Formats: sequence, C-alpha cells, structure tokens
Amino acid sequence: MTKRKEFEEALVVHLKQMMYNAAEKRGGVHEILNDLFFTETYSELFEMSAMVAFQNKQSIDMDLTSAKVLASIENVELNAELQPIWTFRVLFPKNEWLDWDWCVEDVTISIEPDSSYEISIFIINDAGDQLMNPKNDDPLWEDHTRAIRGNTLFKTLNPQL
Repeated sequence: MTKRKEFEEALVVHLKQMMYNAAEKRGGVHEILNDLFFTETYSELFEMSAMVAFQNKQSIDMDLTSAKVLASIENVELNAELQPIWTFRVLFPKNEWLDWDWCVEDVTISIEPDSSYEISIFIINDAGDQLMNPKNDDPLWEDHTRAIRGNTLFKTLNPQL
C-alpha cells in the first residue's frame, strides 16, 4: 500500500471516529441529521430557522475538528436505504508541523455507508503553486498520517472504530 493510500485510509478512520463522537455527544446520528435537515421547528420564522440551522451546523463542525485537522460537513444526502452519505471538507492549516516543500491543504471526501469513499485532494507548495501529482510514496504523506492518527487517539475514547 502506498503512503498516500495509508493517509487516505487514516483520514477516513479519523472522520468516522469524530462523527461517532459527535453522534454520541448528541444522542445519535438521527440528532445530527435532524439538525442538518432542520425545517419544521421554526417554519414560521424563516430567518430564525436559518440562523439556528447555521449554529447547529457550526456546533457539529466543531466536534469534527481537532488541533491539526479542521473538518466540516459539506453535504449529507440519504441513499435508497435512508442511510447518510457524508461529504466532508478537511483543511490542514499551515503550522510549524507543515513546514515542508509541499503540503495537503484541502481535502474533499465522500464516505458512503458501505465504507467506500471518494477523495479529492488539493495540494500546494510554499510558493503557492499547485502540485497535481506528488509521488504516492513520498515520505511526507506519513507526516499527514501521523497528525491525523495522533489527533484521533488524543480526542477519542475508542481509537479502534
């Protein structure tokens, strides 16, 4: 397995664990979906409902975020079995641990209920030039993987999920 593939799999595990923690905190995935699909509760007051929905989403995104990985829900849709397909946007803020020739800055990832995923990665170097195809076995992928795994273990009770 390539170092990039290991990074991608670690990112999926990290996001699933963070979503599990957020769901546990709120009383289940259905509570998160209710907050995201929220329409009925404040239907008379559209502006208030939009504000409350935005605040709910911000709160969920905060639960998905860790010290070195900023995550937010970009989209959620239900498949034919009414199971959620999550699309996340993940940012790796420029910090001292990302002082390299290139870094992953922005990741969009869709995770389906059957554990399959689709990932798209945007990479820039320090000069701001986009790198289209870094080598899949570049050792710098390992640094991203360690950062993800370290934050998952630090913030969770069950790192095996």
